[in-house]
Amino acid sequence: MLRRCPAFVASIAVVGLVTWGTAPLRGAAPVVVIAGTTWDASVIGKIKVKGASGSFGDLGRVFFGLNQDQGLADNGFLLWQQDGPSIHGTYVADSKGKITVTCNPAELEDAITDMLEDLAASEGVAFHLTSFTLTSQKTSGKVSKGVLKLKTTAKFEVTGTADGETYSSKGSLTVTLVGD
Repeated sequence: MLRRCPAFVASIAVVGLVTWGTAPLRGAAPVVVIAGTTWDASVIGKIKVKGASGSFGDLGRVFFGLNQDQGLADNGFLLWQQDGPSIHGTYVADSKGKITVTCNPAELEDAITDMLEDLAASEGVAFHLTSFTLTSQKTSGKVSKGVLKLKTTAKFEVTGTADGETYSSKGSLTVTLVGD
């Protein structure tokens, strides 16, 4: 009869669990690493307020921290645009490549107000912004098959004057970013 040593059995069990816990399972999705990556991207967006809307496109680069060259902490995010504003924020990513970004509200507000002024100017209207409230923002996306896709939706309320009259409106900004 074979005697089993409890310490030997326990060590085999631990080695088995450690090996089993770290070995890739068949059919398991590979781990997607977001931290420390940089992506060249196309940025396409649309801004809408009561009575007017406009679209834009730009080229940019997305950085996910840790990135000391860009001054980003472990969870830092930066969208740099060739012809537009830079937006900083933070991000959370899971091992499947799903990403949630929180944009810096002040930088997002500045970007939206600049877009509103550009939109008014393109319509030949001298618009002076008197108040702006960012009511919501959501940015989420995923890295899949080596492609980054992010979508930002922001809602806001704006008040301003044009031609001596005061106007108020709710508005929205939608931005889609695709990078590789």
